[in-house]
Amino acid sequence: MQILNGEKPANTDPIRVDVVPGTIWRYSGGGYVVLQTLMSDVTGEPFPPIMNELVLRPAQMMHSTYEQPLPRKLWSLTATPYDDKGEPVKGGWHTYPEMAPAGLWTTPSDLAHFAIEIQNEYAGRSTKIVSQQMVRKMFTREKDDWGLGFSLPQGRKARFAHGGQNVGYACDLQAYTDGPGLVVMTNSDSGEFLIQELLRAVAKEYSWPDFQPVEHAVAKIDPAILSTYAGIYEDPDAGKITVSIENNTLHLQAPQLGREPQELYPESSTEFFILSNDVTFTFQKDEKGNVSKIIVHAFGHSFGLKKTS
Repeated sequence: MQILNGEKPANTDPIRVDVVPGTIWRYSGGGYVVLQTLMSDVTGEPFPPIMNELVLRPAQMMHSTYEQPLPRKLWSLTATPYDDKGEPVKGGWHTYPEMAPAGLWTTPSDLAHFAIEIQNEYAGRSTKIVSQQMVRKMFTREKDDWGLGFSLPQGRKARFAHGGQNVGYACDLQAYTDGPGLVVMTNSDSGEFLIQELLRAVAKEYSWPDFQPVEHAVAKIDPAILSTYAGIYEDPDAGKITVSIENNTLHLQAPQLGREPQELYPESSTEFFILSNDVTFTFQKDEKGNVSKIIVHAFGHSFGLKKTS
């Protein structure tokens, strides 16, 4: 209840409904805390054994747990978390009472078992966790590129995905509904860079229809146009992006892409890319012709940040 109400020792705001459900997409860790509480209230059981019985064991995830704090017997098996400076996270891994959205301890192999089980249920070969009908609902886009629980990225072939990031860790699961998949788990806040490199390498080696390396052609753009893009772009959920110009060259700084600014290479007068990752950016103007927004295209998703200064 302290987490739900934002009361100490909780370090998050109260969980409240502030938009009409279904009208927008927003990552909702708070919503999953409500579900966690509901499941425990209905069954009278703690959340970890509920998930162990309903999901982990049926999916053969034998090296996974939702227990928080992490049991001491598992400490020697746990990777040390690192920040984006390459330093160990002070105090080690965090403990998350928000177990449903943030408390799963697992391995790449266990997550792969989970993905395979979901694929089997989608094909009607299994009902260990949910029914085929339910999986098909989960794989139906509800809002933007999201189904129920999974993201459903745009691509050449249907796939489901979910990334995950806690302090000192970054992970990703990508799997086709009826084909191969990949799970990558890293123990660094900067792990997303490695994840994307591995996705592209695996895609190239095994001829996946998606994640193939993309070639860009650099266009020559009038510096006067480039200067209009400089500024700060913000969104309550996506954070802040700073775009600056120096020597007629644009640079972008975003926490998700590391501490150092990265050069933006123009592909057209509004489309730009970076070299460190498969991320592109589109600048948009309002009805008066003023630059008003930057659209980020990253990892199968697109989202916008408004220009605030």
